[in-house]
Amino acid sequence: MPILKFSLFDKKRREKRLSSGIKNTYRIISKNIIGICHISIEGRYFVCTNDGTYKFTDDSYIIKKNKPFYCQQIIDGKRVQIQELGTLHISNEKTYLPFAPGIICVGDIVYNETYKLTLFRLKDTYIDNSSDIAKDAWYFFKDNYEIIRNNIEKKL
Repeated sequence: MPILKFSLFDKKRREKRLSSGIKNTYRIISKNIIGICHISIEGRYFVCTNDGTYKFTDDSYIIKKNKPFYCQQIIDGKRVQIQELGTLHISNEKTYLPFAPGIICVGDIVYNETYKLTLFRLKDTYIDNSSDIAKDAWYFFKDNYEIIRNNIEKKL
């Protein structure tokens, strides 16, 4: 008689991130910087800080254990935050990420020695409903949702 396994995830199978073989080395420029996540009409995420505007590092896209992450779709006119996840997962830009437009991001400004770029390395996120800049970033995403989603679909 066949036995069915009702486990949602197979613990033996682990997803591996494809690597280009190049190890990124970062030099920290500023620690514990607070910024706000934004998205362009083309579907590119970036963070605005008092010091400037920065793209996220590649490792900022990894959902870390017991850290919040956010659905990238608007559901019933609202953003969805998910709090609990037991393991590390590679995020999917179409469905969920550790950040979202209008979310406060805490992290370090780093310099990528390999590609000669200054980037933002995400450490943590939270929601601040009193920030007008965060509200503007959220409303921009919400008002241009269809165009942004189509542009994300095209680039993936």
